[in-house]
Amino acid sequence: MEIGKYNRCKAVRLIAYGLVLETSSGREVLLPNKFVPGGVRPGSTINVFIYLDSEDRPVATTQTPLAIVDEFAALQVKEVNKTAAFLDWGLDKDLMLPFREQTNELRTSSWCVVRIYLDPASNRLVATQRLKMYLDEDTSFLRPGDEVEVKFYEKHEHGYLAVVDGRYSGLLFHEDVPRGLGIGSVGRGWIKTISPEGKLRVSMTSVGYKAVMEESSVVIDRLEDAGGFLPFNDLSEPEDIRREFGLSKKAFKKIIGGLFKGKKIVISPEGIYLNK
Repeated sequence: MEIGKYNRCKAVRLIAYGLVLETSSGREVLLPNKFVPGGVRPGSTINVFIYLDSEDRPVATTQTPLAIVDEFAALQVKEVNKTAAFLDWGLDKDLMLPFREQTNELRTSSWCVVRIYLDPASNRLVATQRLKMYLDEDTSFLRPGDEVEVKFYEKHEHGYLAVVDGRYSGLLFHEDVPRGLGIGSVGRGWIKTISPEGKLRVSMTSVGYKAVMEESSVVIDRLEDAGGFLPFNDLSEPEDIRREFGLSKKAFKKIIGGLFKGKKIVISPEGIYLNK
């Protein structure tokens, strides 16, 4: 029986409370009535997730958790007390994040990124925000331009630290993070650079010509809304560009350069015009 993981089990008998299952190791576990799928009877095999109930007894469920043991997840806080926070991870029983495993103040409805692990002392599934010990420093399999998943887990003086592809840590500078994202945000990113020491810098916008093709619509849409002219060019202030377009100055210059080459816009000292 693997606590915190999916187990392929055989249904052995029905009782008043549900269906008794047998794991591959021969141990028995209860699948409560409300989780028993139609058509499953003694003799059937079924895939279930096993965890501990409120009385620390193994119990099976056909509910799907947002993550299993030894995985990272971005989860929302349902409740906070003096000893723990309780996170919504897709099951009836919330996941406990003990106070000792928290790295910042949490409140109800906030989001956090955690690692789920099996506490060897209690055999309970718990969460931790202390992620760095679980992150792989060997980034030799990655290359600049690779598309990756990012989970924002910690603020940094230059932006945010994120779990990259559920395995590595990467830094996203403020200029590479779209407005409205923060701790607990999950999205797609691209490896921007890899330092000689293997440290990752990640952007939420694709790099090079691909960025021009994917994000040029932002500039075109704003030009159309403004009647075909906007007083912005490559001499504009970075904060003015970010406020208007939600882009870094570097990305904006790359985009308008691509649009100019494609004869979609005209660039003048006064600003940019749609090429009609």
